[in-house]
Amino acid sequence: WPAHYCDAAQGYMTWNCNRQPLSSGPFMLKEWVEGDHLTFAKNENYHQAAEGKPHLDQIIVQIVPDDTSRKQQMLNGNGDIDMWVNENTIKDLEGSDTVKVSISPSDRWVTRLWLNTAARGTMNPSETPHPILSNVEVRRAIRSAIDVDVLTEEVFNGYAKPVWTEFFREPFNSCGIERPAYDPEAARTALEAAGWTDTDGDGVRECHGCGTAEDGTLMELTLQTYAGYGEPMELSLQLVGEQLSAVGFGTELAVIEDSVLWGDFESGGLEQNGDFDIDMWDDGYFGTNPTDFIWEFYSSDAAEPGYGWNITRWSSEEFDALIDSSYTLDPAAQKETFCKMARILDEQAPSIMLFSIVNADAYSARMLNVQANVNDIVTWNVADWDVK
Repeated sequence: WPAHYCDAAQGYMTWNCNRQPLSSGPFMLKEWVEGDHLTFAKNENYHQAAEGKPHLDQIIVQIVPDDTSRKQQMLNGNGDIDMWVNENTIKDLEGSDTVKVSISPSDRWVTRLWLNTAARGTMNPSETPHPILSNVEVRRAIRSAIDVDVLTEEVFNGYAKPVWTEFFREPFNSCGIERPAYDPEAARTALEAAGWTDTDGDGVRECHGCGTAEDGTLMELTLQTYAGYGEPMELSLQLVGEQLSAVGFGTELAVIEDSVLWGDFESGGLEQNGDFDIDMWDDGYFGTNPTDFIWEFYSSDAAEPGYGWNITRWSSEEFDALIDSSYTLDPAAQKETFCKMARILDEQAPSIMLFSIVNADAYSARMLNVQANVNDIVTWNVADWDVK
């Protein structure tokens, strides 16, 4: 923002000007009623105004948190766009004469498990390692215990696709990382070897020489996801919990409000404060180059609260050096570096990749020129939108 418009001393996240944004785009914010709606008016000074753009005079964004309510509003003709519809909604809208769905031709958003390697409520695994997840063999056993195909087919109606490496998008998707096999028996064997056994036969393993916790410590974990996605993510969490229970984990499930899970450190955000065991949610990078995304989630610097989102607190000097060398204009060297990263992440499993989810938006049949975009929100071409 221009210096005369915003007081930088407020801090970026709390700038008042975020609620009164400047814009050279096709629409300008006219009204914001918190928790209810935002109204955007046509920008008469838009650079394509002479071409008749934008075609629409006004856009009202209604705040409707519940995905079922949004779907019903669309079907009743009380809405024109429903952003980021999930797989259940896509299936329900199939064959509708009044609502269509635009699906991006490529995927971006990958659902994964984030495994906290530091003791819950702490942020330094070297000083306070997680009693269970600090052991790489346990993390790899978790990966072996999860049947991703059940999630993609039964929960996401075949729209989701299995993903097992951060480098799954072209042109960096040829590092030769093999898809991990679903093998619960191998998971059980690995956990036994790591010192986690069920001596009392209650179905939950205990530490007996595990080396990361006191003997007798139960192998219990809390699995969390965010409320915003809706039923498919919650069902996925339930299935993952069942699959981990089948190999000897005690699991507790929780659905957390987005603002609580992802709040900043000062406001008590669970992840920034390290207050979790395993979290499940989706994210991905725009464009074709994942360098900044990898830094954000895996660099040592990004483990510092408020500085990045390395919430697993896993770190590696070798990996940090690779991140530094990945900032290059030499595509061949960059690809080689990415493949080295891919092998380290595959071996260390600080996060467990599960599947990519569809990028889709629903729109009224009266709308023209709406197209989902994996690298942006659906309003990327809002100047072209029109109605029949």
